[in-house]
Amino acid sequence: MILFIISQIFYEGFEGNFPPTGWTNTGTRNFKWVRRTSGVIFGAASAGVSVAQTSRDSGTAILQTPAINLPSINPNDTIIFSFYYRLPSVGG
Repeated sequence: MILFIISQIFYEGFEGNFPPTGWTNTGTRNFKWVRRTSGVIFGAASAGVSVAQTSRDSGTAILQTPAINLPSINPNDTIIFSFYYRLPSVGG
C-alpha cells in the first residue's frame, strides 16, 4: 500500500522503518500491519496486514497516519490511495 498526494503534501512508501515515525500500528487478535518487500506494487516496500495462518478469527488491524495538514483543499484536488487485497492460500 502506498499513500500519497500528488503535490506531495504527504507521501509514504514504507521503505524505511516500520511503522514510520508518527504512525500507530494497532490490531486485535492475530491481525497486525507489517512491512513487506515482496509483492510490492510501487517502490521497494509496502505495508500489508498479516494474519496467522491458523486463525479463522475476525479482527481489526489499524495503521494510522499522523495528522495531515491540508490547508488549501479545493474541489479540483485529488487524493490517491492505492491498495490491493489478496487472500493467502489455505492448506498449501
